[in-house]
Amino acid sequence: MTGDSPKRQFVRAGVVFETDGFRPVWFAMGEKKVTIKEIHYSWKETEAGELFYKFTVTDGIYFYELRLSSRKMRWSARILE
Repeated sequence: MTGDSPKRQFVRAGVVFETDGFRPVWFAMGEKKVTIKEIHYSWKETEAGELFYKFTVTDGIYFYELRLSSRKMRWSARILE
């Protein structure tokens, strides 16, 4: 990776809720809708006392990190290099 990581931005997300949890299926960064083809990894992390649900996903071309704030119920994303 070169330089700083790309900035995280707030996104809209489509999510499927199942009996054992939930998973994002698409998200929109500005006008671009990204369909998630595969979730490579998911985990929970606490930052400054706030729980985040995080996912490393791909659309088949790029890799992204998605995260859901459990306090604000807001999704954000960034492109991974």
